[in-house]
Amino acid sequence: MRMLRVLLSMLVLHVAGGYCEAQPDSVFHVKYASRLDYVNDLEKSLSGMKDSQAALDSLRQIIDRVNRSGDKAFAFQLGFIRIHIKGYMDNPDALREINALLEKGQNLGYDIEALDAKDKLANYYWGLDEKEKAMELALSAYKTYKNLSIDVFPNRFSAQKMLANWYYTFYDYKKCKDLIVELMAIPGFENSKGHAHSYILLGLCYRELKNLDSSLYAFMHAYYSQSEGPIDRNRASAAGNIGSVYYFRKEYDHAIEWVNKELDIWRIENNNTTFASFSDYTALSEMYLKKKSIDTAGIYLDSAYFLRDIVRRNFIGLNLYYTAKCRFLEASGNLKEALVYKDSMLMISDSINRVRNTAQIVSAEKRIADSEHKSELMYLEAMRKSGLWIRNFVIIAILFIGIIAFLLINRSRLKLKEQELKAVNEKNQAENRLLLFTKEFQAKNSQIQELQEELSLLTDEKELSDKNEAILRLQQSTILTDEQWDQFRILFEQVYSGFIGKVKNKFPGLTPAELRYLTLLKLELSNKEMANVLGVSMNTVHNYKSRMRRKFTLTDEVDFEDLIREI
Repeated sequence: MRMLRVLLSMLVLHVAGGYCEAQPDSVFHVKYASRLDYVNDLEKSLSGMKDSQAALDSLRQIIDRVNRSGDKAFAFQLGFIRIHIKGYMDNPDALREINALLEKGQNLGYDIEALDAKDKLANYYWGLDEKEKAMELALSAYKTYKNLSIDVFPNRFSAQKMLANWYYTFYDYKKCKDLIVELMAIPGFENSKGHAHSYILLGLCYRELKNLDSSLYAFMHAYYSQSEGPIDRNRASAAGNIGSVYYFRKEYDHAIEWVNKELDIWRIENNNTTFASFSDYTALSEMYLKKKSIDTAGIYLDSAYFLRDIVRRNFIGLNLYYTAKCRFLEASGNLKEALVYKDSMLMISDSINRVRNTAQIVSAEKRIADSEHKSELMYLEAMRKSGLWIRNFVIIAILFIGIIAFLLINRSRLKLKEQELKAVNEKNQAENRLLLFTKEFQAKNSQIQELQEELSLLTDEKELSDKNEAILRLQQSTILTDEQWDQFRILFEQVYSGFIGKVKNKFPGLTPAELRYLTLLKLELSNKEMANVLGVSMNTVHNYKSRMRRKFTLTDEVDFEDLIREI
């Protein structure tokens, strides 16, 4: 029926231009809320057209007919449909035209229509990853529509839920929660589209704020408010999150039950091949570890491992998996391999920067506050009647420019200091982890030396065999695998930035083994320590050095260690 209404409306506007003007119940010259369904349906129809130029031409004809009817507010509202038509925003002038249209509409008093326009424009900026600009527009709109009823601005539910979701993305759980609670107090919320997702978002906020009882209530409400059908994404998400609350309450049997409910729903839709299933498998592994069921935990970890490609670039997903893997290995007694995953876990945790977007929110909120204060400057209009106006205006302008300049300079200094401090912290963290990595090598070497000394005193064949096996295991704990080498190289490059690249330029044609030898030489490990780390004999380490001297025609006067130290 909705699509039929769109087609009929377009037919009326295209074929019988004067028909709508003659109809008192038409979409012309009515309030914003009365024509909103038509605008939304038209937007979906045009944005879904494969021929984007045809869609733009159709929209232009419709706007022309609306303008001829004299309904300027309606024409202004229709102008923003262009944002969602494919290819339009790729035009270099499009964004400037859209912003100019928004400013014009606000100046002409199309306040309600401007709120809708800001919502569309904010979504566009968010899609471009210009989150600060998106938040600025969304907050500006919110300051207006928070005082309006749903009857006046029906899009409030979707607009405010979008803003709340962005606050959650920025880890500002309190503001997100306050916006959702405010929405829930509005009549008609329970029947609004996506209200279950709002309860899930509220539950997530309460969970992060450590209010587990309220979190559980919100998730339960979302779960039972959905249909009992086999597939419902909100129902699945609510079930998994209920399991997480029970996990934090240490009620592991209930937690396992609810997470499996989520898996059952996803199994029907996609055979458990998405990120949600990966997270569930990882969570179930943690839960069974808490119940001391190590074998079952391992089974779920293996299931998560088969979906590893899904989270290859997802830091949060990788962090969850590495944390679970580390705990599983520790519980299984495999402490050495657990250390490798713990190091990976720390590196990924460092990559999750929770501060980056908070500054964007503060900046956006500050801009909104500044824009409100601009209205106070309107009193200057009244001062034109006084001979003092020009002098006062110049003084105020100079002061204003001075304040802006001071704020900009101060902001630049603070930003530079933050960047310098961040760089220093990252360098220090990398140095500490590399130092721990090096100490681990040296500790293993000491263990091997002690075992070898004990071997020389042993005569019993069984004890000798056990010791030999222990030495072999230690010698195999090297950085020989690609994964271990990649982890070591990341740390090494953070501390000795550019070293590997410079060495490759100075000594072209290096083999991977020779490159690893040079990085260990840079760390000033002894030949014996390097031999154990690389899993080779000391003669092989000497041969690396001799072979590279010959390979790169270094004279006897050149001290190889000093040469590497200076790079």
